[in-house]
Amino acid sequence: MDDFTKSDAVSLKEHLESKITSLEEKMNVIMQLHQTAISKAEQTMNVRLENMNEFRAQMKDTASTYLTRAEFQQYVNGQDNRISIMNEKIKTFELDRAMMSGKASVTSLILPTAIAILSLALSLVKLFVN
Repeated sequence: MDDFTKSDAVSLKEHLESKITSLEEKMNVIMQLHQTAISKAEQTMNVRLENMNEFRAQMKDTASTYLTRAEFQQYVNGQDNRISIMNEKIKTFELDRAMMSGKASVTSLILPTAIAILSLALSLVKLFVN
């Protein structure tokens, strides 16, 4: 180590400066690569966010066509009213049918009885006339 001279110090200085310069260049390249990667990541994120916003807009449009709870309840109440009206009409028809059935029974009883009485009367007339 005693042989360390001024020229050795200069060559060591140059060596260290070249190493530092080389490291600075490498660091600059690395920084540029990082900057490029960040830029690409930002672009990718922006595209993804745009797609998400587009999807949200579609979902909002779709959701706007759905029935609200109030509209559904109003529809159900309307259906209940229609069902009540239909039930009343069915009861009326059943009552009318029962009445018609009763009338048909009376008619089917009266008609044969009238024919029997008429034929009896004709038989009696024919009996007395002969």
